[in-house]
Amino acid sequence: MSEAALRDIVVVELGARVGAGVCGALLSQLGASVVAVEGLARPGFGRGKDPQRTLLAAGKLSFAPDPGSSPDVQLLRDLLVRADVVIRSSDVDRRLDTILDPGNSTGRIECDLTAYGATGPCAGRPDTDLQIQALSGIADTTGSPDGPPVPIPLPLVEIMTGIYAAAAVVAAARVRRLSGAGQTIDMALFDCAFGAISTFLPKMFEGRSAESVDSAGSGDVRRVGNRHTMAAPWNVYRARDGWALICSATDVQWRRLCEVMGRDDLAGQPGFATLSERVANVSEVDAALASWVAGRDVAECMARLGADSIPCGPIAPIERHPREANLEHRHMIQRLASAPRGGECYASASPLRM
Repeated sequence: MSEAALRDIVVVELGARVGAGVCGALLSQLGASVVAVEGLARPGFGRGKDPQRTLLAAGKLSFAPDPGSSPDVQLLRDLLVRADVVIRSSDVDRRLDTILDPGNSTGRIECDLTAYGATGPCAGRPDTDLQIQALSGIADTTGSPDGPPVPIPLPLVEIMTGIYAAAAVVAAARVRRLSGAGQTIDMALFDCAFGAISTFLPKMFEGRSAESVDSAGSGDVRRVGNRHTMAAPWNVYRARDGWALICSATDVQWRRLCEVMGRDDLAGQPGFATLSERVANVSEVDAALASWVAGRDVAECMARLGADSIPCGPIAPIERHPREANLEHRHMIQRLASAPRGGECYASASPLRM
């Protein structure tokens, strides 16, 4: 790692949130020396990043201080004095006011990942990823049109926030290198979650007035399953031997798709000719495509659609991992020694290739 981008940076990762672990992991993958300080979650928050410890701890040093031990507390203070970057989750971490001395923070980058940010009506609430999915509206966009809201069973918002935080830290490191000034980075899960649902709010982001929202109050916001709010066809379709994802976002792609299906009659037919018409008649569009896919294998669908540059892909069964051809080619699965438990474990490799 002698030529790594962040080789001279020391990071102390205090935060108990998954997002803090993701941020630290990305900085580690870029060559920073990251010390993950473990066991700092407040009672009642849950297990924090512990369920994903193997993945999030890979490539880091670990320190689990005993709060009642003077040498441990002093070591933590020394680490913080040396740190170029400190990653926190102040809404769920134990109070460290006596250790995080502002007098020692000149030039230091401090990144705080919380549910709602440092200020505002919800500041300080230690809400979880699922709560943020619910309150931001992500859960209301996920699921079938005739079904209930469905939270995503992954810490998606924490992961997004961790990625944003790592980008902010890298930018702050450049500012520090140029001017010597430190930075305080305020990362809110809620902000990142809201930014992820912009395609469900076209009226709002087009600047339309509130009066344009329909009487039900929903406007363009609705659960669409695997469909897209602004493009059709855009769905998963059942083939003879699995599922295929097929997407068409332009009229040109639609005409090519009709040609592949042998349905030239649909290309210019009223109700199908333009993108807005297809979105309005998405059930009929899906029915035509589903009928064509149902009579073929996934590989045949991919070959024929791919040859005409129509976005498509097979839905890979999760049980196929870690033995998957492209993952192996990209060396995205690593065997690691698992220090706490002994033996080996699998972990995903860094997607950062520089």
